[in-house]
Amino acid sequence: MSHFSSPMPNREFLWDVFQRVDRDRSGFINADELGSALSNGTWSPFNPETVRLMIGMFDRHNRGQVSFEDFSSLWKYVTDWQSCFKSFDRDNSGNIDRSELKTALTTFGYRLSDDLIDTLLRKFDRLGRGTILFDDFIQCCIILYVSIFRVDRDRSGFINADELAAALSNGTWSPFNPETVRLMIGMFDRHNRGQVSFDDFGALWKYVTDWQNCFRSFDRDNSGNIDKSELKHALTSFGYRLSDSLVDTLIRRFDRHGNQTILFDDFIQLSVILYTLTSSFKQYDTDQDGYINIHYEQFLNMVFSLKI
Repeated sequence: MSHFSSPMPNREFLWDVFQRVDRDRSGFINADELGSALSNGTWSPFNPETVRLMIGMFDRHNRGQVSFEDFSSLWKYVTDWQSCFKSFDRDNSGNIDRSELKTALTTFGYRLSDDLIDTLLRKFDRLGRGTILFDDFIQCCIILYVSIFRVDRDRSGFINADELAAALSNGTWSPFNPETVRLMIGMFDRHNRGQVSFDDFGALWKYVTDWQNCFRSFDRDNSGNIDKSELKHALTSFGYRLSDSLVDTLIRRFDRHGNQTILFDDFIQLSVILYTLTSSFKQYDTDQDGYINIHYEQFLNMVFSLKI
């Protein structure tokens, strides 16, 4: 997008904008504040998923918010996209139709089939008009870039477990938990191919970033991991009422590095498995008293039918 790059605004202008956006005077801008300050050219709110993606891109300290220094780069990023969008909105309608979208993506170097263009239009057309607004156009381009250039390394049009694992970070130098990757591929692979298409990938990427925001909210000391106290608080917030001994068991089971803490990728795996087991248990706990009476084969059938 270098062709549409504009000079960085002067610091005084950016500081004035930052102060107006930072409504709680915290010295940081969160997703709600940024979303309220941005316009997509309609009366509808700026796409919160686009806001969340951009916060994640410019939040160098993984706090779910941006400082003034981060904000300067983010603001330039938005204005560059605005210039780009206007150049492809040839009829000045305030949105991008199918033909304009194809021209834009071809200009960016993508050689996409008509079927995939149609898929993108359906996925990012929030208002059901066969067009894409400015904020949805940014989201479309970010996810397309991430999936094709950063993740789909063999350019097959699909993302397998190895490619997804290589693209994800758990906040350490250790590889992303392959079991967590396998679980997520299984959840979003609608055609049981062991890989996900671009359409599946958009939902999967949102799932990961939602878990990232969740993890940060419970990592109260910003250590990059969850200790026993933080884990218990998280599980209680999810509606689980678990004993200390069971929380200890979960820590031992999902602490891959023996530090009495759980990393982001292991936290996802724990949460998915706990939810899956609980849902399966509830199918037999018809009176919801926390007890079930099943015979051996029912138990085996319950366990082996789980996708974990």
